Amino acid sequence: MLFIAAAAGFKLYPALVGVVYLKRKEWKKAFRLVLYGVIVVFVPFVFFGGYKGMLSLIHTLTGFAVDINADKTNTVCGMAKWLGLKLNMADSVANTFGMIVDYLFFIVSLLCFFLSKRKWQEALFLSGILVSFLPSNWEYTLVYYLPAFFLFMKKYDGEIKQNGIRKNLWLIFHAVSFGMIFSVNFFMLYYRYGLISGVFTVTYLLIGVNMFSVLWEFVKSKAP
Repeated sequence: MLFIAAAAGFKLYPALVGVVYLKRKEWKKAFRLVLYGVIVVFVPFVFFGGYKGMLSLIHTLTGFAVDINADKTNTVCGMAKWLGLKLNMADSVANTFGMIVDYLFFIVSLLCFFLSKRKWQEALFLSGILVSFLPSNWEYTLVYYLPAFFLFMKKYDGEIKQNGIRKNLWLIFHAVSFGMIFSVNFFMLYYRYGLISGVFTVTYLLIGVNMFSVLWEFVKSKAP
């Protein structure tokens, strides 16, 4: 909890990881985490900047760009706007489309986080939000996918020899996807829209497939 609070003090949005305690229904720990976060984020203003510094922070955090950069396909809103422009939308319409898709991505990712029964998927959905939800994020945030990658390897280590074709194809898809995210592979060097766009396209595909999987499992579990 102290590490999460410290991370929130530097960047704020890593505090999202605290929803893990809500899913576990560990209410006391969730409350303590909020308390630690408030202390770490706001107490320093007593010594640095005071009230004006606090207002500056709030302004920075709420100051989302009105115009989305379609070249930044490492963000969901940027990728959505890029797609909108490719579909011949006007710039303002593509901008609105990008924002709608961005918030829809946030909501569905959180929903799938709470519905998932696998730890590596939980990490994947939270990582997706941390990496691609904010319009200001950069490529280095791909490191946030490492927990999902490590948990995936731990969960399925050695299982490819023990399963049927369908399960093995599922594992191979994820292994290849994670491999493409964390390597400079030959294919991406020749991807039409550039290496970075190619890698982030893989992350969106990976998250989209797992969203469908979690929602499908939930629907089947509720079917009569």
